[in-house]
Amino acid sequence: MRESIGRIVSQWIIATAIACGSVMPATADTLIFGGTRGVGLETARLIAEAGEAVTVMVRDTSDVTALNEIDGVSLAYGDAMVPATIAAAFESGEFDTAISTLSRIVDMFPAGQQNQIRTVLADSLKGVVAQTLCKRIGGGRVAALEILISDTGVASLLREGKTQQLMSAMQTGKSLGNRVLNEELTRLVAEGLVEAQEALSKSVD
Repeated sequence: MRESIGRIVSQWIIATAIACGSVMPATADTLIFGGTRGVGLETARLIAEAGEAVTVMVRDTSDVTALNEIDGVSLAYGDAMVPATIAAAFESGEFDTAISTLSRIVDMFPAGQQNQIRTVLADSLKGVVAQTLCKRIGGGRVAALEILISDTGVASLLREGKTQQLMSAMQTGKSLGNRVLNEELTRLVAEGLVEAQEALSKSVD
């Protein structure tokens, strides 16, 4: 049960913490929002008791008494409800590939913070799934997925800001589960799911 909770909450680390403008300690495995009471507090307690690193994001005005009583819980101060920051992360719509997603996350921060964000990504990222919806032959939609699975090589490239080399890492790391968008589009055409013209309109350079 504890392991399951840890895994579920961990999936929100990058997508939520970075998009909301918080900077997560590089040692954290799990970041929780709303962890000062109720389910959030109990989740933090369970993960900490399981021996996993956990950070709870709190406002400056939050009552953190209960959190301070749990060994292994760190605090990060910020506000996950700042709409302007969240909007800045998503308004461009440049999330059709794994690489553009990572680039957009880094670029939304001031230049002086970008190295720190790259370090957070390098140390914490498990993977990126970017979805491109295509018109399915016969009606409906079908998703072409680009998947980037992080390993030591990917982490090193992220840390050094060499995102232009991630495509090569994805190509050579297909055995890990990596998928490249253009190849997925080609597969959908070959399987008769998508028209060639539709796939071409969704492809990237």
